[in-house]
Amino acid sequence: HLRPNDFMFWELIKWSKNKNFKKINLGKTEIDAEGLIRFKRSLGADSKLLNYYEYPKPQQKNPQDISLIKKLSPIIQKTPISILRFLGNTIYKYFG
Repeated sequence: HLRPNDFMFWELIKWSKNKNFKKINLGKTEIDAEGLIRFKRSLGADSKLLNYYEYPKPQQKNPQDISLIKKLSPIIQKTPISILRFLGNTIYKYFG
């Protein structure tokens, strides 16, 4: 409820201004990450599309993997953060 990310970015903005920086790079964001895009825009960020090209052409992702992620997304969004943190700490070592 204290919105620590907002506080962190506000401190970053103040620090950058004190250092006379003209821009802050908030990093790239997946095009379908609407919440993160909305958050960055609330900080005054501009968006621009980045194109990536790979050679040789990467293998196609399994469509079943993508649909599984889309199916789980609503469940994950409603799961309490403490459970997500526990699961992340438990299974990260197998994927990281």
